[in-house]
Amino acid sequence: MPIDYFGMFGKSSTTGSAHINLTMSGLVAAQGAYVYFVQNPGSKPALIMGLAFGGIYGLSGYLINENKAEWGHGLGFALSAGLAMRMGDYAMKSRVFFPRGLMAVFATGATLYNARKLVEIFL
Repeated sequence: MPIDYFGMFGKSSTTGSAHINLTMSGLVAAQGAYVYFVQNPGSKPALIMGLAFGGIYGLSGYLINENKAEWGHGLGFALSAGLAMRMGDYAMKSRVFFPRGLMAVFATGATLYNARKLVEIFL
C-alpha cells in the first residue's frame, strides 16, 4: 500500500447511492456553463439554472450521505423527472440531440434510479 500523504486512499464518505445524484450535479452545472459560453454566449438563464439545479442535485447527494436517503432520493427523483420532461421537450422542438436531448436521457436514467431507491426504502 502506498504512503497516504493527503488522505487520498482513505475510506470514502460517499455512499454508493449518492453517486448518481452527485454525477448529475456536475453534468447539469457543466451543461449550463456549456450553453452560456459556447452554444448561446451570454445566456444568463442557462448558467443560473444550470448552477442552481446542479446545486440542488448536490444537496440531494449530501442528504443521501447524511443518512436521510428518503429525502435525498425524493428530491433527486422530483428534480430528475422535471428535468427529463423539460429537456426532452426542448430537444424534440429543436430536433437537436446535443446537449438537451443527452441531458434528457441522463435525467431519465436518474429518475428511474431514484424511483427504484425510493421503492426499496418505503416497501
